[in-house]
Amino acid sequence: MLDPKLMRNDLEGTARQLARRGFVLDTKTLQELESRLDDASRSQAQNAVQALKTAMQGEDVSEIRRLSEDLKRIAQQIGSMAYSQNAGGPSGTDARPSASPQKEDVVDAEFEEVA
Repeated sequence: MLDPKLMRNDLEGTARQLARRGFVLDTKTLQELESRLDDASRSQAQNAVQALKTAMQGEDVSEIRRLSEDLKRIAQQIGSMAYSQNAGGPSGTDARPSASPQKEDVVDAEFEEVA
């Protein structure tokens, strides 16, 4: 799992660490998306996260579920806003193995089935 604080404080360092493991983190797209996020949406998401953290310290399961759904809805709104501003193109913000490996050390092998 990626540490959000680490990504926020050292995005380039996180990208380098992931690259060593064969993952690609599109830092340019992340920075563009962050700059497009308005203060109201950012504040709303931060408040929802804080409210959920507080509720999770208690035992009211219905409140936790309600706040979790609220946070999910806010995240979906932010995601759809980013997607619509990106003109429907791929976001490239998730860390996943790249389609073309960085090292070309793939070995092909032939095999035959033995009955």
